Amino acid sequence: MDKGRVVEVGNHEELLRLGGYYTQLYAMQFDQDAHAVIKTAVNDALEKISYEIRSRLTPMIGFLRLVVDDLVDSPAEREELIEESYDSALRILKTLEYLQASANKQGRQDAQKKLSAAPPYSAPSPSDCGDRSTRKSSC
Repeated sequence: MDKGRVVEVGNHEELLRLGGYYTQLYAMQFDQDAHAVIKTAVNDALEKISYEIRSRLTPMIGFLRLVVDDLVDSPAEREELIEESYDSALRILKTLEYLQASANKQGRQDAQKKLSAAPPYSAPSPSDCGDRSTRKSSC
């Protein structure tokens, strides 16, 4: 919040990745450079995501290897391993979809920041245009 109005919304990691008001306050509190704080937050998030994906991918690969090598005891066990692999694949897909949605949201926020920082366009005034010999190309 700034002067009683909400300026950014998100959890701690999301707000740090934004690199805005929250990040500046956080950096001041811990006497750190804002860019270092953002980099640390992004690295921490990537590490958690990598762990999340690997922790779901590893058993899925093991289950499928048992099925491929025909090391299952029964058709029911084969079906169970395939089903667990499928569920793991869906969880990985959902994690990746979340990442993409977060990246898209961040991209939109970055674009909004750039637009709000750009000076507003103003049409040239008649005095800027002068006569034909001195007229600017924007007139």
